[in-house]
Amino acid sequence: MPKFITEHDMPDAGQKSLEEIVGIAHAANAAVRDCAAAVQWQTAWVCNDTLFCIDIADSKQAIYDFCEIYGLPPIKSCNQVRLTFDPASVASELSELPDAPEPESQASSDAPAGCGCDCGDECACGDSCQCVDCDCPICG
Repeated sequence: MPKFITEHDMPDAGQKSLEEIVGIAHAANAAVRDCAAAVQWQTAWVCNDTLFCIDIADSKQAIYDFCEIYGLPPIKSCNQVRLTFDPASVASELSELPDAPEPESQASSDAPAGCGCDCGDECACGDSCQCVDCDCPICG
């Protein structure tokens, strides 16, 4: 299923207490359980007046409907992710360029194979973190 970045209007989001944010997260988790996985919420970032989320869904409309039905903060914008990259994922490409400096590895020795970090997060499918090269059909 495609991934989307959603921007939600949430006045004074950055001023909300941890308890208020946890309450919003619990409401989102309950909504995800109720909707039988039509939308999967992956990650959220709280900013001053905005909440940014990574969601997995069949379509943009499914996310709009989900937020409206469950009373979640209104969506300001919703964009499908077409490509994901980061310094670790392009390191091999950089090393193939002529006269390119050797990339420094920042992964710890505890990092899972194929992963460029040591965050220890669990994938939506239950596997350990594969931030760079996840083969999971749910999150990859």
